Amino acid sequence: MRDGTRVTMRDVAAAAGVSVPTVSRVLNGAATVDPELSARVRKAADRLGYRPNAIARALRSSVSHTFGLVVPDIANPFFPRLVKAIEQRLRGSGYVLLLADAQNDVAVEREVIADLLQRSVDGLLVSPCDRERSASAMLAAAAEIPVVQIDRHATAELPWVGADQWGAIHDVLLHLVAAGVRRPAFIGPLTTESPALERLRAFAEVAVRELEGWDRPTFTCPSDVAAARALTGEILATRPDIDALVCGNDVIAFGALEICRRAGRSDIAVTGFDETFLAEASGLTSVEQPLAALADTAIRLCLGEGGEAGDGTDGAEGEGRREQVRHACRVVARGSTTSGATV
Repeated sequence: MRDGTRVTMRDVAAAAGVSVPTVSRVLNGAATVDPELSARVRKAADRLGYRPNAIARALRSSVSHTFGLVVPDIANPFFPRLVKAIEQRLRGSGYVLLLADAQNDVAVEREVIADLLQRSVDGLLVSPCDRERSASAMLAAAAEIPVVQIDRHATAELPWVGADQWGAIHDVLLHLVAAGVRRPAFIGPLTTESPALERLRAFAEVAVRELEGWDRPTFTCPSDVAAARALTGEILATRPDIDALVCGNDVIAFGALEICRRAGRSDIAVTGFDETFLAEASGLTSVEQPLAALADTAIRLCLGEGGEAGDGTDGAEGEGRREQVRHACRVVARGSTTSGATV
């Protein structure tokens, strides 16, 4: 005891200058922690008089054979496909999936993560609502159970598996350039979502390389068909020179394509991202994410087996090293970029 207050893992982490998940792994005997970090944590724990909660440890040692999955918005057509891929990966494994919808609200996200912990899930997969504000709830959960970020990310202190956003946008732009596009614009979701920001930045960077002299305009709006329609109408009115709209997801692309068709702008190519039912139904060229690979890698990381070889794995040695795996996507070409004056 210290001043009558129980010493927590967070206290030990602050004293040792490491993260709470690192303290948890050291004190639970994980063999993957750097020896120097392990010694530092144990020394801090001894100095502070930290004593693990034996009851909590006993409860955590039980296996429920369940995984929790938190998605930001189940109404977004990408996430039901991700849920299906994860369930297919778990089929026959003895594990079941508990799904929670954060409703694009960090406060709700925090509540559902806490609820899943109370249900004693063995691991937690989270596609965070916000690329910054979602971190604290996930890091707190990671002190109790393995937590892996999937598709989106909010902290470099936890493992993440997702798509190679830069490579995907690069392939989309090369496809458009080959079709005759020279003046594309980008419409993406709000950049509070980590993939949205990465796709926007990738568009600007690749456009500089491929389209010299073009000002590569970028726009954002909520992932909502009505919002995409309104923004596309404004773009057509103010930037009649554009000849393509590279969209950050299929929901936005669906609204943009509808407005272009209504305006008789068959000269404007439109692309989406995620290869949902909206793309196939509307003839949208889209980007297909490798959902089976994302699901498999995320489950492996959550089980402590390590991620399978992706197209890129980041991480520095020592404290802060967390596996980050990127998988390549593929462009699925359809009429929105293969017909009209742009071809």
